[in-house]
Amino acid sequence: MSMKTTSFSLLGALVSLGLAGCGVDAANVDPSTDPQGQGGQELLNAPVDSRDRWSVGVCAGALNTDATKGPVGACLEKGTRCTGSLIAPDLVLTARHCVNPIDYSQATGFCDGKFLDQPLSTTPGAAVRITTSLSTIVGKPEWREVEKVLTPANNLSCPGDLAILKLKQRVPWTAATPVRVDLRNLVTTAPKEVAVVGRGVIDETFDINTYEVISSTEGGLKRRVLEHIPFVCVSDVAGKCVGADIGAPFQVDTGYFQIGQGTLSGDSGSGIVRQWWFDRDRPLIIGVNSSGTVDPVTGKPNFGYATRLDRHRAFIKATILASEPHSDTIVE
Repeated sequence: MSMKTTSFSLLGALVSLGLAGCGVDAANVDPSTDPQGQGGQELLNAPVDSRDRWSVGVCAGALNTDATKGPVGACLEKGTRCTGSLIAPDLVLTARHCVNPIDYSQATGFCDGKFLDQPLSTTPGAAVRITTSLSTIVGKPEWREVEKVLTPANNLSCPGDLAILKLKQRVPWTAATPVRVDLRNLVTTAPKEVAVVGRGVIDETFDINTYEVISSTEGGLKRRVLEHIPFVCVSDVAGKCVGADIGAPFQVDTGYFQIGQGTLSGDSGSGIVRQWWFDRDRPLIIGVNSSGTVDPVTGKPNFGYATRLDRHRAFIKATILASEPHSDTIVE
């Protein structure tokens, strides 16, 4: 996969849609194999969403204190902005690359990188925070601090790209209602369409030769929703799902599932919702947005990839029940 690592799914030189949501430290990324991107943009041409406050903004960097550089309190450090899903009053599900860097020094491919158990950002004052506000950079976002980052045993860049953020304080139900997580075998329960609520860029084009971003529109990094995205492929057999990408086709890892075009840089960590459940009071999510590929002809994003929740069933279930022993969030 030739993706870059920019915000939601970009890799190559940190651009191709790979770790699609936050930011991967360029020093730890092999631009020829990393399809994941940083986090700091919005769903492709999607409308602003004022309803789904369960979809939160995630910041792993320092908040701005200099009014000459932008809004005070905004998450301005590039590569540290992502999306997450509130799955309990004090738990947020997101992509691990949104909070931990990846080491590709010994990797032979995009999915062979290993997560490092250390902060994503080394900027003074950096910490992991979440917000239910509409944007992470405009409108004076209100931040809630993360007490602990919980991760599964698998630390490989594709199948292990998932983390649960334990908040210091619970989010009141009046502020946001947690979504439900679907831990059933996705191969046998795959939907036809999905919806995504994310905070990435609204448009993005890449140079198919250099992987550089030719054009990008942030749109305020506001929470946006895109519905009726085709569900493309999921399999427990390696190599069965394939995505066209700059350089060479991407052999989709079995820890991922593949969806159609829609997600961009900054949407990493967003919950992939079953379309049929989207308009209900508590949407049902089946995956966490991780990366993406770029069409080798147009330079536009073409497929999105999400970490399967069913592959982390024990970890997710145990974490939720430890926080909410009588939780009705889990579907299995």
